[in-house]
Amino acid sequence: MRTTIALLCALMMVCLATNVSYSDPLFGPPVNYGVGDSPFSVFSAELDGDGDYDLAVANWYSNNVSILKNNGDGTFQVAVIYGVGQWPNSLFCTDLDIDGDFDLTVANYGSNNVSVLLNNGDGTFGPADNYPCGIGSVSVFSIDLDSDRVNDLVVADHGSDSISLLINLTPTPCCDVSMTPDNSPIFVPRGGTFGITGTISNPTLDPIVTDVWVGVKVVTVFFQLWSFSNIPLNPGQSLSAHLNQYVPYFAPPGEYMYVSYCGDYNVSKCDSFSFPFTVTGVRIEGGASEWTLEGGWDVPYTIPSEYALTGSYPNPFNATTSITYELPEASQVSVEVYNLLGQKVTTLVDGRAEAGQHSVTWDGANYSSGIYFYKLTAGGKTFTKRMTLLK
Repeated sequence: MRTTIALLCALMMVCLATNVSYSDPLFGPPVNYGVGDSPFSVFSAELDGDGDYDLAVANWYSNNVSILKNNGDGTFQVAVIYGVGQWPNSLFCTDLDIDGDFDLTVANYGSNNVSVLLNNGDGTFGPADNYPCGIGSVSVFSIDLDSDRVNDLVVADHGSDSISLLINLTPTPCCDVSMTPDNSPIFVPRGGTFGITGTISNPTLDPIVTDVWVGVKVVTVFFQLWSFSNIPLNPGQSLSAHLNQYVPYFAPPGEYMYVSYCGDYNVSKCDSFSFPFTVTGVRIEGGASEWTLEGGWDVPYTIPSEYALTGSYPNPFNATTSITYELPEASQVSVEVYNLLGQKVTTLVDGRAEAGQHSVTWDGANYSSGIYFYKLTAGGKTFTKRMTLLK
């Protein structure tokens, strides 16, 4: 009785101190989502790259984890199940392979190991790799323990009265990239611009030459906007540059992620950095008509090494999209658009163009919704890609 009275008095003092009463609830009624058998632990992280927090659940008796993706409004999709070890007791989300997204680590009490599931970049995961630990693994945590800039694992082993340290053998990043907005949060009108300070660094003991490329991610799809090639850096050197990103007037309003990578362009990514921005419904008359990035690092401009049809953005689109292509030398160029029947609906470019990266806009306002193909012909080569017009 004395304990009960003491607890009640303590609770009353807390309520008075915080000016919160039982008649002022902080939460609404529960909303239930199905997962596996006997859920034992839950963790939240941004798993699919769309800017909101998703859920991961460890299910004790069904020996699996459930991933519930956020719809963006605090409601969740049906759980997707991934197998792990026996009797998963807890989980933790962290980047283990230095690709900029959150992977899963799960401590398995029954199988005395930890399961690692690598993120494919879209909130789906590869099969679990299991690493032995002590007896009765009940908890897992991740942090860089040996100062090599790669996250390691610590596992608490209940049955053996010990902890297991697992040092990550992933190679140290070969470059660092970061992008710092001039203002945050970013709300930019269609046709407007926002400023960024980009920094590229060499964390190694040897000179390097690296590439940087940037783009926007909508939901889980990445659209490349610009690239900077062959940036030389001495050991420990950092280079910063101020950039202005223009947002075209046809960009759909909504949430975006601005993403930058460094490494060997189109071969391997060493590091990545991203931040969210919002395109508002306001449109600036006479504003930007392309996704143009102004400024850059003080390095010589590099001509593309081969002909390429980079892509179109946005895609799907309504009703304007920008098509980007690259030329290694001055060439006669043709860019045409075809419908699903193979009929040419318009010619966007027909003439000679200098070497470099180019873009052209197609306004599909006068065309019906559907799938279209855009074709680049240059240098004796032809490239074709698909785009979808939605109205």
